[in-house]
Amino acid sequence: MSTGSCSSGRASGGPTGGRRLRPLWLAPSCLVVCASIFAGVFLAPAGAARQEGEREGSGKAKKERERKESDGPRYGAKPPSVDAKAWILVDGRDGEVLAARSADSERMIASTTKMMTAYVASQLFEPRDVVRVPGYRGSPGESLAGLQGGDRISVRDLLYALLLPSGNDAAYAVSRIKPFSEKRFVAEMNASARSLGLVHTNFSTPIGLDERGNYSSARDLAELARAVLSVPLLAKIVDTESQTVRSGTRKLRLLNRNNLVLSKPWVSGVKTGYTSSAGYNLVAAGTRDNTTLISVVLGSPNEAARNAASLELLGWGFSRYRKEVPVSSGEQVVSSGLDYRDARIPLVAAETLPVLARDDQEVRVEADSPDEIVGPVAKGQRVGRVTVTVDGEPAATAPLITGAAAPAATLGEKVRTLVLSPLILIPIGFVLLLVGIILIFRNRSRRGDNANLQP
Repeated sequence: MSTGSCSSGRASGGPTGGRRLRPLWLAPSCLVVCASIFAGVFLAPAGAARQEGEREGSGKAKKERERKESDGPRYGAKPPSVDAKAWILVDGRDGEVLAARSADSERMIASTTKMMTAYVASQLFEPRDVVRVPGYRGSPGESLAGLQGGDRISVRDLLYALLLPSGNDAAYAVSRIKPFSEKRFVAEMNASARSLGLVHTNFSTPIGLDERGNYSSARDLAELARAVLSVPLLAKIVDTESQTVRSGTRKLRLLNRNNLVLSKPWVSGVKTGYTSSAGYNLVAAGTRDNTTLISVVLGSPNEAARNAASLELLGWGFSRYRKEVPVSSGEQVVSSGLDYRDARIPLVAAETLPVLARDDQEVRVEADSPDEIVGPVAKGQRVGRVTVTVDGEPAATAPLITGAAAPAATLGEKVRTLVLSPLILIPIGFVLLLVGIILIFRNRSRRGDNANLQP
């Protein structure tokens, strides 16, 4: 790397040729020069000070604005007061409960039911499968995606119609994908609930309308949300603001009913729900620094209270964590050997991986990389992955790339390595040892023959 340099100097005047210089006070511009000096000495400081004060004041105001924008609400040790019948806040990685109230009370859950509808569908069907939409007669006021009976639609688009606008027609269609009937599909929902350990949950409908036997708890819904977010396609859908899907020959523009996803970039899901009996419900997820927290708010009096409660819980939860940056972009994580050479090549992280962790959690870095790399290899070539774990649970991952280029091994390097290889040296040594033993016995035999020939 080269560095630039600069130099400065004064230009010297040329010879005067013996001419007499006039005194400065005789110069025509003398008064102008003097006036300029006077203004610079006596007037400029006041103006400069005023300008400097304005700049300083502007800088302070800017810093204050930046501080206010960066500083979130100040949270105490206790969780915030939540206007809801039941609620819970959990760590999305390990399910650790951070705070809760009436978390196991069994309640009607409205359209948060559709989380299980989507989860079961993701286990049973392929996203690319194309299915026919059955006719659905919705009641006035029901949430509909706009599907029409007879339309052909992919399962992927059907899941968008199910989770974004919370389409009852989409839930109805999902539960009747062949060879399933609604009854059989609901049975699959309950089987999944049992396999996930949801002990306060039962389903009687894939839609979530008020029906006897369709209930869950805040704790169970948080665990269900963890399962939903573990499916990459579903995690992507619930974090989508809007999506255009094709149903038959029509295009449908779908908008996410969870307006926190629309208004808060760090909110990453999951599902709203409302009926007059269930109240306003929201299963929300927030993600910061590769760490996801999940809040469940059930039975809020209105949408504003539901949203405010969810944001308060998530904000308070994140305030309980410390931030660590165990891996930075361009930082060497491990190194790998080069074929036929003693040299090693550094492997660096392609991305910075910040994580949040509780005080009782251990943060570790794990690398999955080859022991040896075959040249030639370019700088920045992907050769493995680095993963940050929190208490053994994967929290963030990034590619491992080569931190330098390396040419292919030369013929000489290959020959040298082969010659010095234990696979070669051991047989050669064995042969030499065997030859030596044979020579020793042969010499002894000759000496014995010579001794027998002597008189």
